[in-house]
Amino acid sequence: MISYLATAEHLYTIKMFLRHWAPELRPHFRLIPYESVESSIERGSTVQLPGGTYIFSDFDRLTVKQRSLANLIAEAVEQHGYSVLNKPQSQLSRYELLRELYRRGINRFNVYRGDERPERFPVFIRPIEEHKGFLSGVIHSQSALDDQLAALMSGGKGETELLICEFLDVSDASGIYRKFGSFLLGDRVVQCHEFFSSNWTTKLGVSSFTHEFGEEEWRVVSASGDPHEERLKEAFEIAHVDYGRIDFGVLDGQVQIWEINTNPTITGNPRGVRPERIRLKELVHKRLSDAFLLLNDPRSETITLIPPQVCV
Repeated sequence: MISYLATAEHLYTIKMFLRHWAPELRPHFRLIPYESVESSIERGSTVQLPGGTYIFSDFDRLTVKQRSLANLIAEAVEQHGYSVLNKPQSQLSRYELLRELYRRGINRFNVYRGDERPERFPVFIRPIEEHKGFLSGVIHSQSALDDQLAALMSGGKGETELLICEFLDVSDASGIYRKFGSFLLGDRVVQCHEFFSSNWTTKLGVSSFTHEFGEEEWRVVSASGDPHEERLKEAFEIAHVDYGRIDFGVLDGQVQIWEINTNPTITGNPRGVRPERIRLKELVHKRLSDAFLLLNDPRSETITLIPPQVCV
């Protein structure tokens, strides 16, 4: 069994994968909302959890109480001899990870909290935790940054909610930006996509699709082995992440890491996929299914979670 924990609203990330692309995995998965366990604990009820491998996710959306609960569950899982992926007490925030990657010379760009002054420009602003894209365009001066920050804060954003990122141009000679994504499942890296765009904000995917781009993505993703696997695994290790997707660009042959998402959308409904990309999706999902099966633990000893007084 593999138990996957996320907030109730965001369990769709794995549900869509199991429903549309990997129905053969459904008997091996148990999806657990943090809120359901939290509710039982607050009532003082003993919780019976399935045995097996546990994947914790969605850390940036958890309350302090839910993070404490995740730690409690993880400890109980390990005490029963089962494996835990993404140990809750170890996770680095987006800010902490990107700072550390810059400090180690892996990334060429630095990041700052909303109340810090960047050392160089241009920069842009994004949420410090959410996965809702960018809050500004490219900003070229401190005065323009101050104006943008003031506008965001007057609209209800707090400084602690904002992340200032140095802008790094990874476009090619024709102005095309490429964003790559790879999953880590335990010790296995699985390449999943290469997005193309004439805009540096490539979050929404293949916004500039041509036959040539499609063929390039197929060559990159279908290749045996990931040429960046060693550096990607290093970044995952720094972040203390065992399951998730890493989004990155490449500049002068060197990986530049944008973020690691512990509750990534694996895929959507097949009806929304371009026909040209179906074979790629099928290949990626076969590789992901195989990797998930390697994580599956067939043992069935139930885990009993007794609510401590502090959680009542």
